[in-house]
Amino acid sequence: MTEEVLSGGETSDPFNISNGVKQGCILALVLFNLYFTQVLRHAVMDLDLGVYIKYRLNGSLFDLRCLTAKTKTTERLILEALFADDCALMAHQENHLQTIVDRFSTATKLFGLTISLGKIEVLFQPAPGRPTNQPCITVDGTQLSNVNTFKYLGSTIANDGSLDHEINARIQKASQALGRLLCKVLQHRGISTVMKLKVYNAGSSARSCTVVRHGHCTGST
Repeated sequence: MTEEVLSGGETSDPFNISNGVKQGCILALVLFNLYFTQVLRHAVMDLDLGVYIKYRLNGSLFDLRCLTAKTKTTERLILEALFADDCALMAHQENHLQTIVDRFSTATKLFGLTISLGKIEVLFQPAPGRPTNQPCITVDGTQLSNVNTFKYLGSTIANDGSLDHEINARIQKASQALGRLLCKVLQHRGISTVMKLKVYNAGSSARSCTVVRHGHCTGST
């Protein structure tokens, strides 16, 4: 890669870039993902805290009785969920989560990273019938804010485990999309009525499918 500097209306001679990657380059995401994976690996090394998930590769997906079998089931420990530069740390108990957060904070300092405390949120999902006391998780003495909803990978996770917030958010996005179509397509005199109906029906069908699919999940939950 080469760069030029524009100063006072004049451009400098091109010079080579010896370090770093271009903004928007896919290599930047790959390198950071590999780097951040090592940070997490160092942070959770030798830790047996987190959330254990039991599963099996055969049988019905929604038949929980299959998970009670002593054979053909596998149990995995999940401490973090990493996607690009987003990371979620998880645990069943407050003191366990605090330990994981402390280990993560130490690892980031070791690898030269800085934690943005304003962007970190804590979501507590109590079991049915259990107290709903908010946890107190700190990083270097600063308490992290507790929230009732948390957005991860475009989906809204609620503290009560319901999908109501996710459904409302998707309905709102669909309504906004149809609102933009109203100004740019449906009220446009240069577009035929047949084409307007096709666009409207396509948008309405997508919105109906989204609502029905998530509504079914809510009933199942």
